[in-house]
Amino acid sequence: MNIKMTETGRTFVLNCYTDMFYPNPIVLKGDNIVVPTSILEEIQEQEHSTHFIFSLKTVSGGSSNPITCKAIEFSHDSTLSGNVYIPQWMQQTLLLSPGDCVSISMVSDELPKGTKVTVQPQDSLFLTLDNHKSVLEQALVDFNTLTTNTSIIISHE
Repeated sequence: MNIKMTETGRTFVLNCYTDMFYPNPIVLKGDNIVVPTSILEEIQEQEHSTHFIFSLKTVSGGSSNPITCKAIEFSHDSTLSGNVYIPQWMQQTLLLSPGDCVSISMVSDELPKGTKVTVQPQDSLFLTLDNHKSVLEQALVDFNTLTTNTSIIISHE
């Protein structure tokens, strides 16, 4: 794991994998990620926050926007200390392959509360669902944050 200091705090560079590669059975939904305990220790030295919201972006300089996400677990396994585990949709959105490096930094400012979400289906199959509102409500429960101009994948049945 590489650590860089910036004006806004610490940025960590980690290898990125989906939850399929995580040794413990876990299914990451929404914007939830698993990061190593060493990041928690670094953060606690810097500030005493109880919310663990991070910004995740590619290191390779790809054109994708950063994604805001929440750590739901800190892995104690020392063999995984250089890895972050993310949902499949994030890997696709950030155009990453398993093992690619990502930059992860804590969002120290309070995120503004959203007032509106505009949903644009990417597939006409969504329009064939009986209750669009219910499907969206159930899927969005797993998201702690939504990032502007990011496409998310919603699974249904």
